[in-house]
Amino acid sequence: MIKIPAVAVLLLGLASPVAARAQEYPQRPIRMIVPFAAGGGTDVLARVVAGALAERLKQQVVVENRGGAGSVSGTDAVAKSEPDGYMVLFTSVAYAINPGVYRKLPYKPADLVPVAMAGSAPLVLVMHPSVPANDLPELLALLKANPGKYNYGSSGNGTTLHMAAEMFRSMAKVEMVHVPYRGAAPAMTDLISGNVSFVFDQVTTAAPFVDDGKLKAIGVSTKTRSSLLPGTPTMHEAGLSGYETYTWNVIAVPKGTPQPIVDRLNAETYAVMGSAQMNKRFSELGAETSKPASPAEVAAFVESETAKFRAIAKSAGVSIE
Repeated sequence: MIKIPAVAVLLLGLASPVAARAQEYPQRPIRMIVPFAAGGGTDVLARVVAGALAERLKQQVVVENRGGAGSVSGTDAVAKSEPDGYMVLFTSVAYAINPGVYRKLPYKPADLVPVAMAGSAPLVLVMHPSVPANDLPELLALLKANPGKYNYGSSGNGTTLHMAAEMFRSMAKVEMVHVPYRGAAPAMTDLISGNVSFVFDQVTTAAPFVDDGKLKAIGVSTKTRSSLLPGTPTMHEAGLSGYETYTWNVIAVPKGTPQPIVDRLNAETYAVMGSAQMNKRFSELGAETSKPASPAEVAAFVESETAKFRAIAKSAGVSIE
């Protein structure tokens, strides 16, 4: 007869309740925190994913908007919540940008565990029709001949749209004036009015204005073209070799969440992402569903994106108190 040491017995006893809870998860509604205001791109995708997850998990997945401080407030709330899988974060690429632009965050990136990618979407460089350029080569020539003359709008300092423009400025070696707004909507309003010359915006938002002739689309930010703007080349195609950035969404939970719960959320998210219905819905929204990846692979991707944006922020001198 094999004797099990008393310490091992104790450890088994302690582990059992955790494993049991994970197997029974979820037993009550899950709160999905979106750290942005309602109605934005991340919020719309979160609600689509939450509805599908609720069907698979047989529990409500309630979306709760906690906007503020460039997504910091909502992210901090999840980071400091009970690690039991009942409060999850549905956030954007801002999750990887913020560590490089904020001098001090109320949480550490290590306080959260990425679970699964939940889609991605390209940006597009759009400009006012009055700008005398019709493609990327013409635009680059114009900017190099007129350093500092043209300005671009963004959704605010350190935001996704700002970082996309700074990446463009750095790679193209051109000088433009940054005009930050309190969100993408007012930036686009001023672009359409001609108060700023360019904006990097989400394809979903920009495409209708391009189709109506109110804006000119210069290039899509991903390596592949967008289904919403099939006639617009990618920045890479158009001559800015290697340019690639995009918005993406990730689901994360507090550090210490039992691994079986992390694995369950990962599996169910990708089951949702893999459905034909979800692919169709995301395509309608100008986004793409994500391919399956382990939590470790998702964490590695987020880490690489964080390093990329930290370098861009440092180069551009972007810093927020």
